[in-house]
Amino acid sequence: MVQKEQIEQYIAEDGVIIEDYELKAHYVSFVRHPQKGFVGSCKYHLRGPDEMITSQHPLTIRQQIFLLAQLAFYTGCGYKTAMGMGRVCMTKRMV
Repeated sequence: MVQKEQIEQYIAEDGVIIEDYELKAHYVSFVRHPQKGFVGSCKYHLRGPDEMITSQHPLTIRQQIFLLAQLAFYTGCGYKTAMGMGRVCMTKRMV
């Protein structure tokens, strides 16, 4: 369903840009040392063209990116996700 190479090409051709963000540094204390990270929100804009659905490509690039964004809620992203870091949630879907 997800076609990695096509998504990478879409992103490389400036198809995804950060439109707005509000981030601040945050520290998590582990037993041996604190881990620096951040909390906040980031709004992405998908500005590249969207292709037609075909039998070989059942999902558009935008649909694939949306699917991966929804998966990130369950898997997290980044570093030490099993320890609670890298939490991701979508707050609003803009069409």
